Amino acid sequence: MYKNIPDMLKKRVEKSPERTAHFTLNEKGQWEGHSWSKFYVSAFEISEKLFNAGLRLGDNIALIAPTSLLWEYIQMGILIAGGTVVGIDPGEDLLSIEKNVGLCSVKGLIVQDPSFLEKLNKETINRLRFVVFIDGADFESSNNIFSLNQLKRKAFPEVDINLKSPATMIFTSGTTGEQKAVLYTHEQVLAACRSVINAFDDLNSETNLVCWLPLANLFQRMINYCAIEIGANNYFVEDPKKIAKLIPQINPHIFIGVPRVFEKIYFGIQSEIDKKSKVARFLINYSIKKGEIISTDLRNKKTTPFLTFYIYKILDALILKKIRSIFGDNLKYMISGSAPMPLWLLEKFHAMGFLVLEAYGISENIIPNSINTSKNFKFGTVGKPLSENIIKIAPDGEFLIKGPGLFSGYYGKNKDEFTFDEEGFFATGDFVRKDEDGYLIIEGRKSEVFKTSTGRKIAPAGIENIIKEISYIEQAVVSGAQKKFIVSILAVSKDFFNEKGKFSINEILKEINDDIFFKIKHLPDYKKPVGFIVKFSEFSQESHEVTSNLKLRRKVIEKNYESEINKIYDFLDKKGFSKECIQIDQTVFIII
Repeated sequence: MYKNIPDMLKKRVEKSPERTAHFTLNEKGQWEGHSWSKFYVSAFEISEKLFNAGLRLGDNIALIAPTSLLWEYIQMGILIAGGTVVGIDPGEDLLSIEKNVGLCSVKGLIVQDPSFLEKLNKETINRLRFVVFIDGADFESSNNIFSLNQLKRKAFPEVDINLKSPATMIFTSGTTGEQKAVLYTHEQVLAACRSVINAFDDLNSETNLVCWLPLANLFQRMINYCAIEIGANNYFVEDPKKIAKLIPQINPHIFIGVPRVFEKIYFGIQSEIDKKSKVARFLINYSIKKGEIISTDLRNKKTTPFLTFYIYKILDALILKKIRSIFGDNLKYMISGSAPMPLWLLEKFHAMGFLVLEAYGISENIIPNSINTSKNFKFGTVGKPLSENIIKIAPDGEFLIKGPGLFSGYYGKNKDEFTFDEEGFFATGDFVRKDEDGYLIIEGRKSEVFKTSTGRKIAPAGIENIIKEISYIEQAVVSGAQKKFIVSILAVSKDFFNEKGKFSINEILKEINDDIFFKIKHLPDYKKPVGFIVKFSEFSQESHEVTSNLKLRRKVIEKNYESEINKIYDFLDKKGFSKECIQIDQTVFIII
């Protein structure tokens, strides 16, 4: 048992001091290794610099910077000095950042460069004990503002960091309102590490991992903590736009992402297939069809006829293996978190030979609620609950949980602002059910489910996932609370629109209409949108429409497009002329 998180790193250094811990790209574009001993020495040096800047035992320190190896060193330096790491995504809007800095009683701020301060309120800066720039070598230190490179080291007295000491604060996604802060102890972080490693027990010191998601988000950070425990190799990709190019070089054994990332990967593969010759497309699609048979039999634990299996093995070696080579040749499986993945997408990946395992976690429980593993998985579910968790399902279907990873309350909030029942179970806000084999199926967020004016209950995510099966529809949001009909806001690929340049707008909308209604024809009428707002750009973090892990902020999106939504309903109610609304068959469209 470790004393704290830095002790886990210290024990790792004792076991394998010169083994490679991290890889980064150098100026020549080559991967450069960094040892475990360098990790500890660098982190300790940073802890002394931060102590000199003013960090003291128990201080909450906000780290606001893009993913990098230095981020990893700094967070460990904060922990060594007895501070609490408050990870804040630099892509958050400034108002949210300032609110969160105040909410968490932050004493020190560590940011990428001096330009960030120009955006912050001076009152916020003046309240801080210190500000440190990661990249500000030419900056002249003054008052409470320093450059990390220019800070001198100053030895600090031994600090008492025990398992109950605070380690990190994270924030809820804020999809339904303001973000809330959640505090976790060293003990809880270490317990979560053990639970993840036990679930994925085939990972070891030879495993290649990829660090590329925002480190402010706990999903990526937990994988990095696990890397310390097992001594794995972790490759840092600082620019997420380069991930597709760098993945074959990294040759990972596992790859983590969120559903939106996997959607982009799949449609990227499809786009490349569409560029092939007619014969090549036929062979690839034929191979994938055979893969669908094999993967379905595998999931259903059925024996595939010998001839079909033999043909598949040939096609797999000649064709499907080349598709999988975009991830190198080590990949065992991929892990998806943050939100449920569409069933069709999981099946398409599996047909190509990619296994995507879904995990289910919430900000309020650092130990994943449930996980699919390579030995026990079922598509369309989020796996079986981990043994550390105690769960129950409320009469209305809401998922309740308690256990050693559960938070004790939102930081700085009153007890009446969150929900524990009399037995100490936390109400997650997710509707779930357990199938006959003990796997959990998420049926929607309680906050997302709405009723139409006719009393019909709508869980929008299921409808949206069906619409997103259409390759050129990047994102979809279904709306219609207390309305007679539901409508949807669609983010359509700009490439699709450009490809249709010779067609009229009505012809383009006709194609979109036909494709959507082919996909949703099996749904009851009350679940079929009758109006669409079409935009040729994605919902973005800059406009606060998605979170840092690409979850949709529905209320923000509905507010941003409130005018267009109302125009559609006015048109449907009155059936009157509107130059904005274009009627295709029984459906109304607005282009923005």
